[in-house]
Amino acid sequence: MFKELIQYRKQIQKNRDRYDKDDSEYRYPDRKQQVVKIITNAISYGIFVEITTLDRNQIPVDVHGLVNFQQKKDKIERPGFMFNPIIAVSIASASRLLLTATEILLARHGVTHAYCDTDSMAIPPQYTKEVQDFFANLNPYDFDADIFKLEKSNVWLYGISAKRYCLYTIDEKTGEIIIDEKKYSAHGLGMAPAANIGDNFALFEPVHGAAFDIAGQNIANPSSFLLSIKMMLDWLGNKHNDSKCIEVGAKLESTIFNLVKSGVKTKDIGGNESTVEFTKHIADNLQK
Repeated sequence: MFKELIQYRKQIQKNRDRYDKDDSEYRYPDRKQQVVKIITNAISYGIFVEITTLDRNQIPVDVHGLVNFQQKKDKIERPGFMFNPIIAVSIASASRLLLTATEILLARHGVTHAYCDTDSMAIPPQYTKEVQDFFANLNPYDFDADIFKLEKSNVWLYGISAKRYCLYTIDEKTGEIIIDEKKYSAHGLGMAPAANIGDNFALFEPVHGAAFDIAGQNIANPSSFLLSIKMMLDWLGNKHNDSKCIEVGAKLESTIFNLVKSGVKTKDIGGNESTVEFTKHIADNLQK
């Protein structure tokens, strides 16, 4: 069914492209192919991850994770009638497999990608054709189409980490740097730590990078940064057989979790503490 819909959309586009974009005869088939695109995307993936947000008065919501706590929310989420995370994850995993194969192709040339999303990857332009040709036999349609189509060219990336980056172009005439407002990321810190661990070296940082949008406001949550330190202490302790490192890491983790359980939290997770105040609570409890 998905194949037939895609091919039907392609035929509509072919008929549409017989006219100039300013021609009234262009508009109707263009709207029609957009509708077919939305329907295809919805039933091939979106319908399996549909979450409906509902407005409510302040109601208590239980949050489960490494630490369990409760906070009041004015919105709740309910899964759609076709919600099926197993199917959705399988589809996304297939996309990741294609991206992994692309990484291997680039590695054979001694290069890598700038960044990637669920189903896209920014690569050096001289290897675009090779990647497209490699996946050509996977095309299931009755017309020629690249599994990876070229979306944009001459795009630059300024990146610090996975969640701290922006895309920009450079005006050839003026040299002006133009940042795409829809293509940057400035996530908050949250609670989740992260680690990139190799055989001899390791890097530890919050999984969401930084929080540029709230910089200098004394409201950022330091937990993910401190829990990344806990992961570092675990790694050092196991690597060097140092039980003290592991002990200190465990105390740091339990201190943070116990504070959150007791209601001492930063504003992003339902509390009232500032960054400095929350950090001071941690330091005071560590000294006990």
